[in-house]
Amino acid sequence: MKIKVFMVACAVTVLAGAEAPYAFRERLVCVHRQDRRDFSQKVGDGEFEFQNGAQIVVPDSAPALTRRSAEDFCDYLLVSMGVNASVRTSGQPTRPGLSAAVTVRLAAADRQGYVVETKTNGVWITATDEKMAAQAFYHLEDLMNLRRGPYLKLGDEKRAPLFTHRLTFSGYGNDIFPDAHLNQIAHHGYTCIEVWLAGYDVISQGVRQDVNDLIERAARYGLDVKLSPRNRAYVHPDDPKAEAMYEEAYGRLVQFYPHACGISFVGEVNEFPSKDKRSNGGNHLARKPEDAGKPYPGWFPCSDWADWVKKVKPIIHRHNPDCRFIFSTYNWGFQDEKARADLIAALPTDITLIPVFEMFEKHVKRNGLVSPVADYSLSYIGPGQYFRTEAAQAKAAGIELWSNCNSGGLTWDFGNIPYQPAPWQWHKKWEALKEAHHKWNLVGLRENHEYGWYPSFIAELEKECIWEGGIDFETHVRAIAVRDFGTDNADKALEAWRLWSRAAADYVPTDENQYGPCRIGAAYPFNFFGEDLQKRWEPPSGFPIAPGCRFTICHFDFAKPIGGLGTAALTLDESREQKEIELFESQVADYGKGASLFRGIADSLPEGRRTEAVRQAALGEYLMRACLTAVHLKKGRIAWRKGDRAEVERLARAEYANAEAALAVVDEDSRLGFLVSSGYTGSRPQIEWKLRKMRELYGDLK
Repeated sequence: MKIKVFMVACAVTVLAGAEAPYAFRERLVCVHRQDRRDFSQKVGDGEFEFQNGAQIVVPDSAPALTRRSAEDFCDYLLVSMGVNASVRTSGQPTRPGLSAAVTVRLAAADRQGYVVETKTNGVWITATDEKMAAQAFYHLEDLMNLRRGPYLKLGDEKRAPLFTHRLTFSGYGNDIFPDAHLNQIAHHGYTCIEVWLAGYDVISQGVRQDVNDLIERAARYGLDVKLSPRNRAYVHPDDPKAEAMYEEAYGRLVQFYPHACGISFVGEVNEFPSKDKRSNGGNHLARKPEDAGKPYPGWFPCSDWADWVKKVKPIIHRHNPDCRFIFSTYNWGFQDEKARADLIAALPTDITLIPVFEMFEKHVKRNGLVSPVADYSLSYIGPGQYFRTEAAQAKAAGIELWSNCNSGGLTWDFGNIPYQPAPWQWHKKWEALKEAHHKWNLVGLRENHEYGWYPSFIAELEKECIWEGGIDFETHVRAIAVRDFGTDNADKALEAWRLWSRAAADYVPTDENQYGPCRIGAAYPFNFFGEDLQKRWEPPSGFPIAPGCRFTICHFDFAKPIGGLGTAALTLDESREQKEIELFESQVADYGKGASLFRGIADSLPEGRRTEAVRQAALGEYLMRACLTAVHLKKGRIAWRKGDRAEVERLARAEYANAEAALAVVDEDSRLGFLVSSGYTGSRPQIEWKLRKMRELYGDLK
């Protein structure tokens, strides 16, 4: 087998039959797939068929995006459906024998959206603007993909997005957006990409990029660009130097990038020396013993944050009056509601507020365990009390409301996976977001974080669910199962997805799980009675990681307290741990059963149709083995506390076998074991490092 080798993060042997590192990126630049058409399908009664020679007609004065999306649709018809088509403007004469298969009209209206009229002699798209015309074309693609042929049902559809702003990070690499990936993002209904900046043209980890070029390229696909400055001006807004320092840190970014749609600020990044006595007023990057006892200003809704906003916002708008000033309250969810409410009441109303949807809650699991939501999670749907109060306050004040909701397919529950395959659990979240739209006028969704976005059937389901006029969820999820795995296998796929949805609900989103074994899966060390591996969020010596990568937050030693996040490892009682173990063992069973179902589906499919089923099986097994690692660690910690080395070594043998088995899983899909912000941290080299460390500590574990 010939294996294409992409940029390799570290020394690694690519086994025959294994997917090479970074090969998954090919899927992130494949907009139109060649395997969509089933030539055994024929046009049915009540359907329109696209035929060779079809013409896509756009207005003479159509914006560039309309022309580009029409040409993209022709590419789709050719690549995915085997149909030749071309674009012409309405003023150009048609050639004899060629018909106007699609005619596009633009007609402004009070609300964004489009209408598709499909008749026996063609399709008419009437859209409120060029972005909606593009989305109409993408919707036609979605329908033909489900039909597996160039056929559309006759009738009319009226569609409108519920959320006018949908933000995503890159799935390709930190702030890296090839054109085809931008196109893919637009096809999935996103309206904006987010870029982290440490300075002019300095993106993540000190890499330089022409950001204005990125803004221009994104606009070709109808995407805006939001900037999130990672630099700060550590000065109080009352300080005489504040104006100049804020101008240098933030104003110049807006000046450098005049076409950025917004700039976003968050407490822990853009902290300043607050005078609010409820905080310690200190700098969390230069911690001092005297700071203890009170929160840092980045973690408290200090009253002078409003002064900070009132000082920085005019600087932003002086350079670009249309640039949104987006203010995140992420850090303050644990704080007193009155302090948060007082701050929101003091903020200017011409900003955008972006609280987190589900965090800062405690919820009761099905076995009675009370679990916090430490960070973004799919296990608790939301909205939490923190979001509800801030949303109501924003609505009362007339402040535009977005949410940091992580609804695009992945949360912090697991690292190193492309998405969480739990459609029914996701559906609950999307429905809750829609309810928040109707109740509090939630209009913007920040859909993922530094772990990035990945095109998946979950992304397809969400896009359809959050549009008015979309396909019914149950109908849609079954149609996807039929399309990807065949009618005979659809029920098995749905059964696996239901099992995985139940598993997602059973997850326990504590710091030690999200920042421990679930962050890097089976690569997480099993180290009881071993040397201290923890170096405050840094990987242990010898842990393989790509040069230049910033390792994501991970606590490497399960036997030690989580530095900076409490002392869970020392204070959890055994009865609580047993309840967590019970829930994780249930997840192991559910992910394992689902993986077995997809293995069977893959075996039943002909060559050329198996790939997606194999990847689904690998994803399910990766999650199973990550949860089994968590089980072994939790049981091992109980035994370690009791000084029971024999039990620890028994569990070590079980975990060694689990990690060994995970090697074959990560070989099947190069996206498994990879995190956008950190590169490969849970793939073959990291698992082999863990196995080597276990042999050094416990001897032969076979």
